Amino acid sequence: MIWDVLSAHRHLTGHLTKSGVESPRIAAEILLSHVMGMDRIGIYSRHDEPVSRDKLDEVNALSRRLVAGEPLQLVVGNTQFMSYVFEVERGALIPRPETEVLVEKTVAHLEAAGMNRAPLLCDVGAGAGVIAISLLKLLPGARAVVTDSSSLAAALTQRNAERLGVADRIQIVQAPYFGAADSPAQGPFDAVISNPPYIRTGDIAGLDPVVRDYDPHTALDGGPDGFTVIREIIRLAPERLAPGGILGLEVGMGQAGETAVIMRAAGFSDITVHKDLADIERCVFGRLPAR
Repeated sequence: MIWDVLSAHRHLTGHLTKSGVESPRIAAEILLSHVMGMDRIGIYSRHDEPVSRDKLDEVNALSRRLVAGEPLQLVVGNTQFMSYVFEVERGALIPRPETEVLVEKTVAHLEAAGMNRAPLLCDVGAGAGVIAISLLKLLPGARAVVTDSSSLAAALTQRNAERLGVADRIQIVQAPYFGAADSPAQGPFDAVISNPPYIRTGDIAGLDPVVRDYDPHTALDGGPDGFTVIREIIRLAPERLAPGGILGLEVGMGQAGETAVIMRAAGFSDITVHKDLADIERCVFGRLPAR
């Protein structure tokens, strides 16, 4: 039998449906378009294009990984975030859609403060670099320093910065938090942003296997109460921010109120909380006095 793109997609969708894969039609589009080197709309605009035996074998191999529980993003090696395509790999946190709220609100807070023309930003715990790189794409005059203790994450951020054309505006520091005393991550910054680990240590074993088994626990584990890293970033940030500087943090469900309290105690004011599309309080922002 000679398969064309559309018949291969229909067959793959049925297989993924029977196997219990989430959103099987979309997953089939992503797998097939990845193997065929086309965008997802090509499944339909190039529906009668033949699919070679080698390509079918590749699709089948990738679908077996997906059915076995591996995240789709790792299976194809990339993900879309803020409409940009980022490379991902095992060992760095897979970006989630709710983190887009942190990016969008960072831009909004910078605009409201009149600091959106050429801000200097710091992304703490950058992972694949999606937050800082998206901000650089949205703010053409911005520059960023990103930190991560993982050499894998640092290298991944570098590749993503290069493929998205912002490598000349980003510095990558392989270090926890803000790095050593002579690190470029010492600031002063117009904004510090982070999606820190915020899951309680005792809750990690009960996470969805897609998260528990494939995301690095260093990017998930926020200590006994989930606030270990959040507290430390808030403690360290004021000395790395310029007067009037902004701190923005993603937090877990039910953590926004306590995060706001910790921010106020550290000297931040104008505390605002933003919800994600699931109506969960997802991001907390504060601002230092302008002096």
